[in-house]
Amino acid sequence: MCCGTEPRADLHGAIRSPEPQGTRSVIPPAALRRGIQFEYLGTKGMTVVGPITGNTYVFPTNGSRVNVDVRDALSLIAVPQLRQIRTS
Repeated sequence: MCCGTEPRADLHGAIRSPEPQGTRSVIPPAALRRGIQFEYLGTKGMTVVGPITGNTYVFPTNGSRVNVDVRDALSLIAVPQLRQIRTS
């Protein structure tokens, strides 16, 4: 019971954060180096600004392919005229 008359237990060091577990990226290491490629499927050119990096990605014509920073890729997947190119 806590009534304020007992001295507080020394908890310093008694509560510990769990040791960090090994993290595993869902992005292949090769993709981290070269980026993720997207192809433009629209009829006119399009420019997209990556929301994370601020990089500008220019797709001048239909079929244009551009390497996109992996940090911006998730947002670009949502753009209807862009298609992620899967590499094996």
